[in-house]
Amino acid sequence: MKKILIMAQKAKSLYEIVISNGDVSIINYNYIMLFGENAKLQIDENNFEVAAKQYSAAILANTETVLRQLDDYELALLTTISRCNRPIPLSSCILFPAVISFFLADYTGYPQKDNVEIYITEDFSTAIQPYLDKLLKDKETEIFSSVESVILGILNIYGVVKRSQIVKILSEIFPDIHNISEADDLMDDIFSNSAAIKCLVDLDDNVTKNDFYLMSRYVDDPSIILKGRKTHKEIKGLNTDFTLEEFHDAGQPFLPVLPNPYHKELRNLLIKKCKMDDNEAEMNIFNIFCKKQVGDYSMDSIHIFEGYCNSIDDLNDCIKVLMNYENAAPVWTFSGYSSSQIRTMLPCGTTPPKLIAGPNMRADGMNITPEMQKMFEEAWRKNRGN
Repeated sequence: MKKILIMAQKAKSLYEIVISNGDVSIINYNYIMLFGENAKLQIDENNFEVAAKQYSAAILANTETVLRQLDDYELALLTTISRCNRPIPLSSCILFPAVISFFLADYTGYPQKDNVEIYITEDFSTAIQPYLDKLLKDKETEIFSSVESVILGILNIYGVVKRSQIVKILSEIFPDIHNISEADDLMDDIFSNSAAIKCLVDLDDNVTKNDFYLMSRYVDDPSIILKGRKTHKEIKGLNTDFTLEEFHDAGQPFLPVLPNPYHKELRNLLIKKCKMDDNEAEMNIFNIFCKKQVGDYSMDSIHIFEGYCNSIDDLNDCIKVLMNYENAAPVWTFSGYSSSQIRTMLPCGTTPPKLIAGPNMRADGMNITPEMQKMFEEAWRKNRGN
């Protein structure tokens, strides 16, 4: 995700933000993303200041076109920032979208992130006001955003997916789509009009007109996921055992909720045991999901319960809930299958692996106890049917 750059003084115009926020290649990329490939010729790649002026002028002159390519969260965030008459803390944004970061600036406190505030310039704020309410209430926009969320959910569940695979899933889960051709047309429409989707194309992939990889906004290196999949020959394709509702919930831009039968149990535990509110609990669960994708496990997330457990038995109960959630979570390298599902695909062994304390656990002076190992072995044998 593109990081917002810091300005020494408050900018007076969108042009000042653009010129402080990137170079010609970034301006050109954003311009194409918002206005299409044919608009590329309108940007002067040899003169940064001219390119910034052209880009700023195009945004202000075509505000509705730009806003229609933003998702609900981005529209709502722009509405809040443009109408609160004061900067808002960057820390209050659960997700800071890559697209609209190019329209905003901040002027305090960096690199002390807790103090950074973001704001919108007067010219851009004035330009977007006539369209914000209309777009947020627009039924057509609402339907479009719903499909967009499903596609984002597909990406969040699988990590990296080919366009053709997304089209196939859309044709299977939407009752109003009757064939691949209709799904393909829908995907074209979404891709042409959604900046949020367009910025998720894997630019390192050999992009062709008909097929290319798209990746979740939470993926750092798609090549690691694709290489990992090649080592799991027992997996023949994507796990498509998800519902339309599950894809939609997994694609929520504010707080994605990934499909997991143990989600509610873990959420209730965090709220009751750790005194978290709903958003804190969901943020921590999503963080656990993301850690799972890079190979971190429950022993690395145990610090969540630090200071809240009264005994080792109490801690073991918390670890069990964590392990159940992790074992049932879709894994990007496993093409959306969970660890538990993968174990059933492998030849059954008889010896469970030994748990090793992660760095966070060791830093807290903790280690794997015999009780933890025994609990893990029981869950391991149960999952493998031994």
